[in-house]
Amino acid sequence: MTSNGKMIVTGSEDGMVQLHCAISGDAIGKSRRGHRRKVTCVAISSNDEMIITGSGDSSIIRWTTATGEKIGEPLLHNASVACLSISDDGTAIASLTSDGVLRRWDAISGLLICESVTKEWFGRFIWTKNDCTKILIASSDFDRNYDFICDKIRCWSVAPGGAIRETFTLSLPKGVSDCSIDMNLGVAAVVYLDGTVRICDIHE
Repeated sequence: MTSNGKMIVTGSEDGMVQLHCAISGDAIGKSRRGHRRKVTCVAISSNDEMIITGSGDSSIIRWTTATGEKIGEPLLHNASVACLSISDDGTAIASLTSDGVLRRWDAISGLLICESVTKEWFGRFIWTKNDCTKILIASSDFDRNYDFICDKIRCWSVAPGGAIRETFTLSLPKGVSDCSIDMNLGVAAVVYLDGTVRICDIHE
């Protein structure tokens, strides 16, 4: 959803991207075609001017919200894009692919800044507030039977010019559905599937 709450962006199995009115649900403009496989994730910049979409075709496409035109060339990956996010200042895109590779991209030029194989395979991306050098991934580990072991929030340093590295891990009980972290205060608000909310101390 856009920051003004007026529009929702959706991606579909056929690779199409569509804007909708958040109130009526009606489509706004024409569907945007660009991906060859299903759209797996969508994000919108904080100023609502750019939409980014990830796909099973191993690419990210940047779009202008107003006209629906593509911005530059697709950002190419080696596997399906599992999740993505754009920083609050709109300068950086982070992506995680199904092969566990975390990448940082320049949101304007589309250049790859850094990449690294991680322990992640899917999760919820959270850029740390007022800091586009760190990204948090709320995810789950699996055992050999693909059963959940525990939920974790890992913080990764993705500073330009530096190697991507894990800075800390916060282990949590099972069932995390959402979270928000304030690095300045050093706390994480964690929401569980049963509706409970916990405030956790975090230390790097």
